Amino acid sequence: MINQFVSHANRKVPVAFSILVTIVSLLVSYSFLRYTGYWGETDTNAFSNYIYQILASGTLVPETGIVYPNGYGYQALAVFVIEIAGLEVAQLQLIGGSLLAIWMVFPAWMLYRELTGSSVGASLATLILFVQPEFLFPIFRGTHEKFTRGLMLLGLYLLVKSFRSRDRIWHFTSLVLSFYLVTFAIITFNNLLAISFVMAIGLSLILGGFLIGLRRVDSDTSIEIVRRLAYVLVVSIIFAFLFTFYVYEPAQNNVNLMQSVFDRVSILLLDVDTVSSNPYASINTGWISVPVYFVLSLPNWLILLVSTIIWLGQSWKLFKLRDQKIVESQTLLWSFYGAFAFIGFLSIIVDLSGALASNLQHRAFPSFTMLAAPLIAYWLTTQLAEWHRSWIFRGLLMGVFSFLALVSILKATNEPLLSNKWLFHHPNEMQALYWANDHLEDRLVWIGFDERLRMALGTRLGTDQVTIEPQQYIFPSNETRDFLVSDIIRARSQRLNFSIPLTGDSLQTYDNGQVQIYHKRPVTTYQR
Repeated sequence: MINQFVSHANRKVPVAFSILVTIVSLLVSYSFLRYTGYWGETDTNAFSNYIYQILASGTLVPETGIVYPNGYGYQALAVFVIEIAGLEVAQLQLIGGSLLAIWMVFPAWMLYRELTGSSVGASLATLILFVQPEFLFPIFRGTHEKFTRGLMLLGLYLLVKSFRSRDRIWHFTSLVLSFYLVTFAIITFNNLLAISFVMAIGLSLILGGFLIGLRRVDSDTSIEIVRRLAYVLVVSIIFAFLFTFYVYEPAQNNVNLMQSVFDRVSILLLDVDTVSSNPYASINTGWISVPVYFVLSLPNWLILLVSTIIWLGQSWKLFKLRDQKIVESQTLLWSFYGAFAFIGFLSIIVDLSGALASNLQHRAFPSFTMLAAPLIAYWLTTQLAEWHRSWIFRGLLMGVFSFLALVSILKATNEPLLSNKWLFHHPNEMQALYWANDHLEDRLVWIGFDERLRMALGTRLGTDQVTIEPQQYIFPSNETRDFLVSDIIRARSQRLNFSIPLTGDSLQTYDNGQVQIYHKRPVTTYQR
């Protein structure tokens, strides 16, 4: 498939593509270079434990322990890589997690070349995509998203490519079969994101029918495309149904989840009850200041604002210039962008309802950026065709991308100099945690103000192997007698202005230079 796009490109494309892969490789390697593998968070820990369970049981659906309800694709792939390469789960999750995301460059470039109609547009769109912090953050983690997003890009490429291969029956058949195979793969990785993907295809079907109604596109070609999209929609829904109710039983949890979403969104829209959910509350507490947050989020605002203006301008022309037809690639791009943008709008409503832990828009925004990037690139390469040949314009563009890449990588990795939500840990902290896990079995041990170290320990050992009962946040249980205090926890105490919940007369039971473990003095004969 890679040879296919290289054979159609000019001789400059392999060099430009190699540079593009190098740039993306440096971006996704930053978290490892910055934290040397001592970096992780909640979802990485969760998927690590799903993988531990499959390794221990030898089955995709263990009879005991935790099971990921939305799919088995990533866990199965991770187990395969671990067994073949002889890696540990933590090595794959904390180091390989981000490096595996490099593969996404290939389907992204191929799709964008089809949508923009040029190699320059494809390279520009790929760069725009990979300087989005909300896109980078999920693919840095040890979760399914680097493959789910990549498969979505690959699926759209196969779909668009099949529209242009109707006169070559065998080529067309191979593309269609590959698309359905990729679609089922997306479902196995994450059923919910797959449903969102299918919904977007359905919405693009409606928008395509709208263009036919305006007679703004070639009727015969467009009618065939719309008919194909209808087939895709029906078959994809059948795949999702079979997977949920017959292939992977834990996915039936999604049925109850959708019911909850429907109920809460109804409450929000009909205003029949008060829903206390604010997905934007973390802005004030998650970063050292609100201006810093907005600077780091600048790539998000730019892609949202610029793509919206471009799409609305195209939409206005559809109504105003009814006698002017638009080309097929522009039709597909306009329809797909509108569909994914609407999904993003719905995610904001669902988040305000509090139905999915107030983070659905963070899941939907990366999908939106995947179509916003080629829309902007197409406009730049067509409307500014003369400008992009100027060295001044290229230099300015390079400066803009360098700045956006810098702020994106800082936000995507929660840079501790700017963020109050630290995701890194130190080797000495892990050494102390291992000691506590061996010597303080079944005891309540305070390990910090949030889940940072608990996630690190669970990722490296597996929750089933954790013998202590980690306590976190500002006020631990009154029964907590042991406290782990590191230089990093002391620094966080000053940053957050929280006091470490430890009395001055506590006994020091462990010390490795940077981390100490203290035990509260007994005050009654029943304490130890």
